Amino acid sequence: MMRILFFALTIGMLLASTEGCGRKSEPGGQTDRSATEFVLHGPSQSISLKPGETQTVNMKIDRGKEFHQTVKLDVDSPKGISVELNPKQVGPNDGSEVNVRVTARPDAPAGQQSIHITGNPEKGKATSLNLTVNVKDTEKRSERFSLSAPSTATTIKQGDTKTITLTMKPGSDFREAMTLKAEAPEGITVEVTPNKLDATGSNADVNLRVNVGKSVASGNHTIRVTATPASGTAHTTEVRIHVTEP
Repeated sequence: MMRILFFALTIGMLLASTEGCGRKSEPGGQTDRSATEFVLHGPSQSISLKPGETQTVNMKIDRGKEFHQTVKLDVDSPKGISVELNPKQVGPNDGSEVNVRVTARPDAPAGQQSIHITGNPEKGKATSLNLTVNVKDTEKRSERFSLSAPSTATTIKQGDTKTITLTMKPGSDFREAMTLKAEAPEGITVEVTPNKLDATGSNADVNLRVNVGKSVASGNHTIRVTATPASGTAHTTEVRIHVTEP
């Protein structure tokens, strides 16, 4: 009976020691003995952010009892994600916790990506920890804004100029300034007026002035007008024109 009780207590202690660790790296340092190793521990859950949002999580350096080296920390962050480590290096007499400040910039793509943090000891093996960041796709463009063009193609003769009216409609909660830019096929020049809109939240007409060169081939062509808000994802609207001979 005593052997069974001792075995049950041992299993219980082992299970308890593994709880709450979250993500951890492979051992670094002089890994021939566990006493001279170190391990990076991070949160078990992904870091969830909206574009433009910042969150700070804690990472921990877990040292073996004979590991007395300074560990320098490097970070490799994905597109649209900014990461700040504080402190960037941890000495043997410093605390074990490191603050990881993660910001999803306005241009951060939606979805899951990995932040790669490397711990470099003074000697021995480096080790790395991956933290998952999940950027939420909170934008429903129909709720943020829409840029609408005529539903049918505008006919323009070779060598002529026409102005096409587009309409910007902000959503009920959209209050951001915006820039506008147009791109056209070769031989067609375009100008957007105004090319900047303020954050009034009201509908606005946008004039697209289109000049078709004399050498432009007759037929259908597409002009792309991109609206870029102060934060979040840009939206491109296609404007169709039909070029005819004079």
